[in-house]
Amino acid sequence: MKKILLILIIVLTLSMTSGALAAESSKPILNSADVTIEAVSETQFEVKEVIHVANPGNEKLQHTFSKKDRVVVNDLTFESNGEVLEVETNSGEFLDKIALPVPEQSVDALTYTITYSVNRPDGSYYTPLVVPLYASEGEKNVVTIKFTAPEGQFIHKGSFPIVYNVEGNTVENHLLNMPSHVNYKYGSSPTALFNSHNVASALIFILLVSVISVWFRAERKNVQGVA
Repeated sequence: MKKILLILIIVLTLSMTSGALAAESSKPILNSADVTIEAVSETQFEVKEVIHVANPGNEKLQHTFSKKDRVVVNDLTFESNGEVLEVETNSGEFLDKIALPVPEQSVDALTYTITYSVNRPDGSYYTPLVVPLYASEGEKNVVTIKFTAPEGQFIHKGSFPIVYNVEGNTVENHLLNMPSHVNYKYGSSPTALFNSHNVASALIFILLVSVISVWFRAERKNVQGVA
């Protein structure tokens, strides 16, 4: 009898585990996202997001779109295979929720393109992105963002996402998941040596060195006191 109960427990445990794994594997997964942001004027940008999702299922794919800094978004469109997809938008004061019904022919994978234009007020570099509410597998960077500033402008350090080797008006970032926005800063001249980003980094470094020095001196005094 005990053996039978033990076998039943093992079978139930395995079935529950396999069911949980099957449910987990059936969730939508962000395979890749290629985002291009290109300036068409000093305050207007064209944004294009090409999204590749695995296991789209037959439900609605959820997205968010943040709004701040008086940014105006126009001509937001979802397309797949050359056809415009109808979406359901729930607009809020600071955040829009966008639901994309999955096309019937999509079984194992779905590729769709999101396009829109962004008009930003002078002095603001904030550019929102449409964010799919499903994550990547977390093993590698699957999101590529390519930003092109107006002609003759230089992209500055202190941008978001962080930029390192900047040459001219184009930069590219590779990320694990999609951020809610980007904040690429630029100007008519390259990044100055003493900019806010470098100064902040230097202050943090000095603070860390100071803390380590104080700790080292205190430990040294303790050793000498014991001796």
